Amino acid sequence: MQTKLFIAKLLILLIATNSIKSQVSISDKDNQTAHPSSVLELISDDKGLLLPRMETSQRDEITSPAQSLIIFNTTKNCIEIFVGGEWNEFWCYEEGPFTGACEGFDDGVEHGGQTYPVVEIGDQCWFAENLNIGDMIPSNTNQGTSCVNIEKYCESNDIDNCNNYGGVYQWDQAMCGSSTEGAQGICPEGWHIPTHFEWTDMELYICNYAGNSNCETEFPYNYTTTLGRGTNEGAMLKSCRQVDSPLGDECDTEEDPRWNSNDNHHGTDYFGFSSVPHGYRINTGGFNYYRRTTYIWTSTEYHDDSIQAWLRFSRNTNSNISRSQYNKLWGLSVRCIKSSE
Repeated sequence: MQTKLFIAKLLILLIATNSIKSQVSISDKDNQTAHPSSVLELISDDKGLLLPRMETSQRDEITSPAQSLIIFNTTKNCIEIFVGGEWNEFWCYEEGPFTGACEGFDDGVEHGGQTYPVVEIGDQCWFAENLNIGDMIPSNTNQGTSCVNIEKYCESNDIDNCNNYGGVYQWDQAMCGSSTEGAQGICPEGWHIPTHFEWTDMELYICNYAGNSNCETEFPYNYTTTLGRGTNEGAMLKSCRQVDSPLGDECDTEEDPRWNSNDNHHGTDYFGFSSVPHGYRINTGGFNYYRRTTYIWTSTEYHDDSIQAWLRFSRNTNSNISRSQYNKLWGLSVRCIKSSE
């Protein structure tokens, strides 16, 4: 009751004031008058004007909103103004998608004239596309090891395949001639070729996140476990092909034509990693498993072997992740991971 009386008195005061002169000031100080150019002025050193706050559904219940009516839309975090018979966004608060490892990279990473989106998985920040940097060379010739003149392979020596799937690189080219685990390689500054155990970190996170069993057994920190590991972790990394995902209806794009149409273990791209199947280039120059399997290098040599290095791959015929080691002369895709500061 006291609140209603206060509001009534305030309205009477405003009406009375307005009937005396054409300007009104509301202030928490004494003897404050409105600026000569204003009809209404709010005066305070430590308080502000609070707009009506409402959800979109509540806003739409306003009857015949006046031209220039202003509200704060809590559904969209926007100040909105009614102009021209419709609500227009005057200012919106856009919260960045990343608050963890990828914070500060909302617009992706510029590298070699191309912008790469990024994705957070656990406490890691990954490129969300395969690298596609360098000049295409015939797939029957070996690449160099220079980081200045980077060379790449494209299936069928067709540049469109690199544009769709990213480039394919021999290990020494990907590493720019280094054999140091975690080397920057052909990644931009502040990023590097992921290690065998950094891949393991991601695999374990996805396995546990999905609620799968025996995660530590399926994805151990060792240099001996190989072949297909886990349950649906690979599908959660493959580019999207279907609507129903293992953790809900997260995959809402159309089928990705870059995967073979006979694929019976579709990707769900739950985390936005979007792995795609460029296949791999064998050391004689041909390509295998194009449109059927994604192969990605790590920066870890196999048992300090100067001939082979670790990799990860996911096939179109299963939903898990496979560990293996291939000859460094073979060509595989490359992803970058953000380096620790």
